[in-house]
Amino acid sequence: MIYDPAYIEPQKLYLLVGERIRRLRRAYHMSQEELSEKIGSTQKYVSRIELGFARPNVSVHLKISNALHTSMDALLYDLIAAENDVRMDDLTEQTLAAELMQIIQKYLDNR
Repeated sequence: MIYDPAYIEPQKLYLLVGERIRRLRRAYHMSQEELSEKIGSTQKYVSRIELGFARPNVSVHLKISNALHTSMDALLYDLIAAENDVRMDDLTEQTLAAELMQIIQKYLDNR
């Protein structure tokens, strides 16, 4: 998987990940201070992450994921695009029909 800036703007990506972190933290009834202690940081830094202002590195994301009993990919799920991802808004009904016909034809050819 690769990050595709055309799929989502970088600033919005940080904001969405921050919102997911906040949601998970609250689900565990954990304060920003408690999370900051678990990751070896400050409450202010956790706040900036949750608001999308800070850009934590992979090491910090790993610590946050561990503290929130989740995986890093769960924090990014549906925010990054696979190289060959098909976005529904890019497809017309005609394109979908043509692709469906190709799939059906391949199936029939291989029966």
